[in-house]
Amino acid sequence: MTPKPLSGDDPPELRSSRLEEAAVLLPGIGRAFNVRVAKANLSGLLDLVASGEEVVLTAGGKPKARLIPFKPKSKPFKVNWEHLRAMPMNTGPSATEIVRADRDARGW
Repeated sequence: MTPKPLSGDDPPELRSSRLEEAAVLLPGIGRAFNVRVAKANLSGLLDLVASGEEVVLTAGGKPKARLIPFKPKSKPFKVNWEHLRAMPMNTGPSATEIVRADRDARGW
């Protein structure tokens, strides 16, 4: 039996209890929900996932998908221009000069 879909007016504890009733514990997988239950109660499942739980969705009794908490990517690399300006300038030969010297040494 599919539980009654949750509405935005339902208190969180009622939403949680309805989801608990619909959950199935699969060995080695954990808590799972039928795709029909998931469709009817998506916002409640998203709340569960946002709280850190993983949820498995099943169809025909077989696992089909997993909902996992979103983890933002790490911050992009930021250049420390002050540090780069403080580094001594390279006063040696340029890359072009090094390559030419290597080619000449090899006889190319």
